[in-house]
Amino acid sequence: MENNISINNNECRICFEEESENNKLIHPCLCSGTSKYIHISCLNEWRYSNVNRSSFYKCSECNYKYKFKYLYPNENNNKIKLHSFILMSLVYFPAILTTLIVSSSDQYNNYAILNNLYYNTSNYTKFKEYVTSQEYISLYWVIILNYVLYIQHVLFFLLFNLYVMYHINSENKYRYVSFHKLKYIFQILGCFKFIITYRIFCSWNQYSNLICLLIVFPVLEGVNYCINIKNHNITIKRLDEENINYVLNYDENSVETENVSHIDNVMYLLDITE
Repeated sequence: MENNISINNNECRICFEEESENNKLIHPCLCSGTSKYIHISCLNEWRYSNVNRSSFYKCSECNYKYKFKYLYPNENNNKIKLHSFILMSLVYFPAILTTLIVSSSDQYNNYAILNNLYYNTSNYTKFKEYVTSQEYISLYWVIILNYVLYIQHVLFFLLFNLYVMYHINSENKYRYVSFHKLKYIFQILGCFKFIITYRIFCSWNQYSNLICLLIVFPVLEGVNYCINIKNHNITIKRLDEENINYVLNYDENSVETENVSHIDNVMYLLDITE
């Protein structure tokens, strides 16, 4: 059977063409008579051409507000609301406590962490002796604090994204990754900023500049976490805002799959209106 074969004599109130296999008619509002039916493609073309007007969500003739169904599940409940003070406490208190434990263990093991952070060159050996002296031992603690925050941040990145992927609906996982992909790059760079900076500045013998950066990094660590969570919420918001919706028939007993089977019309219209 050809796709353009007419199914009944009802006409679309916009294009005045009849219903066909690939272009079905629906009656989304209270209009009757010759204005009762409209093609799903014609309706959505009209809606998206008037996206900032009331015609997007209601009939301009009878003022009936359309009943919508969304192609993807709503994800608004997966936004993370965490007070900044609580977040900062979760970032810094465990890190400071762990730093005290790790630094004591590292000193007992002849500064194994410092030895593994960079190759034992003559300049680095002098730097190590400098920061481990009693006079400048606070600089050593700064290095260990950055090391602990680095490990903590990597764990946060892994666990946070596992949490997100677990709670987001399966239909939205690919969309989330697609929308969030550039933010992943900055998250990964944020995780490994300590190791990257440490190796680069040690290779350049820029130890004074390295210490300055290592003092700044812990201060900005909490901000980094806040940005990651904010970016997550922005992506969740975008998932819902760019969720494709389609209009249902006014009759609650009508088969909703009528619209679902022709959602490609909606997707096409969405593409051409972007």
